[in-house]
Amino acid sequence: MSRAITTEEATTEFLTRVKQLAKYWASQGKSVEDACDGVAFSILSLMDGSQLNFPAVDLVLCPDETDKEYSKEEGENWYEESRISTTLHEEYCNL
Repeated sequence: MSRAITTEEATTEFLTRVKQLAKYWASQGKSVEDACDGVAFSILSLMDGSQLNFPAVDLVLCPDETDKEYSKEEGENWYEESRISTTLHEEYCNL
């Protein structure tokens, strides 16, 4: 009988895929920069849900409650809690 995949199983699957991506790019004979670029793009693609049989992963900014006040005192901009996801690999290519 089918069932929902647990958070632990999903975490293990995600990390296993990241490890496989690193091994794949390490074996391609590319320069270090090109291999790192390939790994970064591939991980972002995985997070965006662009690989088979794995859903998109949300990246959520979770700043500490004290960050805003500290940043204000320092005259700096601060992060608010927000979600970043679904087009990261495409945006990465545009940098």
